[in-house]
Amino acid sequence: MIRLKHVQRWTDKATGKTYYYFRRSGLRRTRLAGQPGSQEFMAAYQAALDGLPLATGEKRTKPGSINAAAVAYYNSAAFHTLASSTRQTYRNILERFRRDYGDLPVATLETWHIQKFVNDKAKTPAAARNFLNVLRCVLDSAQSINLCKANSARAVRGPKRKRGAEGFKPWTEEAVNKFRETYPSGSRARLALVMLLDTAQRRSDVVTMEHRHLWAGGLHITQQKTKKQLTIPIDAASELAIELTAGAAGKVFFLETALGKKFSAAGFGNWFREICDKAGLRGYSAHGLRKRALIRLAEAGCTEREIMAISGHESVNEVSVYVRAADQSKLAIRAKAKVGT
Repeated sequence: MIRLKHVQRWTDKATGKTYYYFRRSGLRRTRLAGQPGSQEFMAAYQAALDGLPLATGEKRTKPGSINAAAVAYYNSAAFHTLASSTRQTYRNILERFRRDYGDLPVATLETWHIQKFVNDKAKTPAAARNFLNVLRCVLDSAQSINLCKANSARAVRGPKRKRGAEGFKPWTEEAVNKFRETYPSGSRARLALVMLLDTAQRRSDVVTMEHRHLWAGGLHITQQKTKKQLTIPIDAASELAIELTAGAAGKVFFLETALGKKFSAAGFGNWFREICDKAGLRGYSAHGLRKRALIRLAEAGCTEREIMAISGHESVNEVSVYVRAADQSKLAIRAKAKVGT
């Protein structure tokens, strides 16, 4: 007997048929197709856990189709070992692809087909790279269970990353000050700004920070994406310490919605972008504040290893992307001061 959390079993006395439903507090009850343990059932169960809708036509997946390959990937160990936020991102990308091509045989998907799909996304290079990465994962899974002979996405070239074009725009100090002028101390907006800026964490981590994580002079958290445990010291006189006790923090989570509920990472990102727009800061985002935080650390003379201790990055190369925008003039002045010339 397979036991899964949040799964409710119900038997129709009139017909004798047994049905399974996903039931979790705060979410609508969802019927799960198939039998527990089957690929169809487990894919539907994972979608429900991730808070995502079932794909149209998932109950009638054609054998050997792209849909079948997607369902197999959702049930694979490779997919389940990803962070929850990454699973959501991958699934969103894949479901858009399935809507148009899901019924086609996966074995007939050739390199030139995939290259065309990637080229069609040339105006959004990051989206093209993400799509290609997801499709490579799906076809690896499909190849492992003999749905296709080879991973035709491996030979496809995605758009190159351009120096200086690195996604979310880092905040400037002028933008930070303008935000402060718009949203005073004690407001939920100011608390969000300071938490992002002073902790240097992703939005997916900031929305999970609770009062119980604050003890012994710091925040003790586990990152959602990397599962890395971090301790972030908080000085009693810092802006973060002040804002955490200024009245805007929620009852459980420091950052909660206007209704006192937990933010989702995407919901928080949308809300924060809206308040940035209202402050006349279009183009700025929550992730851009993480970049500003890391740039600040670089400009203060922190080594890459010291920055990694706060940000949770696992490689120097990852950190170098963020610190590349550090103020060159400040670094040059400090470098000259060190050698006394």
